[in-house]
Amino acid sequence: MQEQDPLYKHVRSVMLEVAAILYVNGHRALRVGAMMRLIGVANEIANQYDQERIELDETFVKQIASELAIKNIMRSGLPPGATVH
Repeated sequence: MQEQDPLYKHVRSVMLEVAAILYVNGHRALRVGAMMRLIGVANEIANQYDQERIELDETFVKQIASELAIKNIMRSGLPPGATVH
């Protein structure tokens, strides 16, 4: 079962953390192709998903709040002068 695979758990955790950081900084949509590239998917494959988006809304926050302790992420924010792409 993939949920028991350590790699699956790690990739899922990284994706949720990236999504949480985007949400905290005002981004409400996650580009699927870009996320795929971040986790190492080949560009040729990720290109097929560049038009796909995942909406980050309050439901997203509720689902991951305990898992990522998003309240702490929200309090910390970005350092002054940081750029989010």
